Amino acid sequence: MGEIKFQYHDIERVVKGMTGASTSLDPSFPKDVVKNNQLDITKKIEEINKSLEQIMTNYQQLLAQNEAMVTSSVEAMKATDESLKTSMLLQGVAEVEK
Repeated sequence: MGEIKFQYHDIERVVKGMTGASTSLDPSFPKDVVKNNQLDITKKIEEINKSLEQIMTNYQQLLAQNEAMVTSSVEAMKATDESLKTSMLLQGVAEVEK
């Protein structure tokens, strides 16, 4: 079985980049498209804009949840690595004492 190496710094950098990209996403569209216009198409455009805003907002929330899960997973992997390291060191010490 091979060894898996995590570059925690690289993972954290990518997650921060994802966070920056998702927070800079502006889901707002113009609200007054229909203001002085009676054409049906402008009403339809306004409905589509509202739908797109909701989709983008939901997408941002999903990205935030994904980022939190990745961060949590990385922290768990770090803790596991440290635990294994300590266990291996203690096992090595026990072997030397025999």
